[in-house]
Formats: sequence, C-alpha cells, structure tokens
Amino acid sequence: MSTLSLNIKKYREMKHLTQDELGDLLEVSGKTISSWEKARSEPKMDMIEKMSKILNCTQSQLIGEKETDFFTSPEEALQFILKQEMFAKFGGYDLEIMSDEEIIDMANDIAQFIKMIAKRRK
Repeated sequence: MSTLSLNIKKYREMKHLTQDELGDLLEVSGKTISSWEKARSEPKMDMIEKMSKILNCTQSQLIGEKETDFFTSPEEALQFILKQEMFAKFGGYDLEIMSDEEIIDMANDIAQFIKMIAKRRK
C-alpha cells in the first residue's frame, strides 16, 4: 500500500468518517474511497486538495511528503509565483490583494506540487 492510501484511511478515521460519508463530502462513492485506501487507484490533485480540507490536514501530510517551506520572504515567493504562469494567471488569483503570508503559502504549495509531480515522473 502507498503512503497516500494509508494516510487517507488514517485521517478519515481520525475524523470519525465512514468511507461513504467521506465520499458524500467529496461527491464520489464510498467505493471510490475504498479504492484509494486499498491503493487500487489514486485521487487526482483536486480531490487531494478537497480531502485535505475536509480531513483537516495539509496536502503534504496526506500524500506523505515531509513538509518543507521553500520560501520565507514574500518577495521571493511572489517572484516564484509569477514565473509559474499557469498558476498565476490561469488560477485566477489576485496577487495584488493577497497578504504576504498568503503569497508565501501559495508559493510553498506550488513548489510542493511541482516536487510531487517530479517524483511521479522519475
């Protein structure tokens, strides 16, 4: 079993949710949750994002990655975000009204996402 599958089950049980209840919250079937927990399939990133919010954990915790903050200054984080054209423009974020903390969090999330994708492609 994968770390992701084990963590989905762990965090679901910590919230005292059945597979069907979590499925209802994610608008998928309980069988889909079971499939993820048994590592027969994996949720897409949008589902991991929704699940982390429901299960009150970070996406990195859910996928089993050690959390690493890549950026600590808003200037450095903003430069990184702006280089990620798809996130900065396509994502619909209004960087002008985001707080420094939100900018740093967003940059760290993007970096974690890129790190995860790179791992899958090795």
